[in-house]
Amino acid sequence: MVMDGVRWIHGGRNPENVCSSLNVRGVRENIMSMQVMVLDDSAVMRKIVMRALRASGINIGTPLEGASGDDGMTLIGAGHRPQLILSDVNMAGMDGITFVKHARQMLSSSDTKIVMISTESGHDRMREAMVAGADGFLTKPFTPEQIAECLTSLNLG
Repeated sequence: MVMDGVRWIHGGRNPENVCSSLNVRGVRENIMSMQVMVLDDSAVMRKIVMRALRASGINIGTPLEGASGDDGMTLIGAGHRPQLILSDVNMAGMDGITFVKHARQMLSSSDTKIVMISTESGHDRMREAMVAGADGFLTKPFTPEQIAECLTSLNLG
């Protein structure tokens, strides 16, 4: 996983998106329903992320939501095991990078994919997220198509 991020950084692929499998045909048909957790300190941004997921054809049902990594850890501690977590990097309380490190310890399997979302598109920040245990990185603003591409690259599509 880390080497994939490093290869991306040095391979000159799309600088705004670590999730860059570019074949998204069939995403709408293949993803029936998945449990999703969205973490962002902005309620508006959480709604935008959920709207983009739905616009890409993904049935997310009723997503789990939180305003910080602390909220995410509380949900995981309560036994929730989402298939996909989308987390902002910069949040009040526990930030996204710290959340990923703790979540990976508690989840202890690769069944949950974690995608970091940030306005920061620097390679160092992306590398930090990948080393912490993130499976992907999206830069704000993003489109439903970019989310679909990301999920396809993570074998969720």
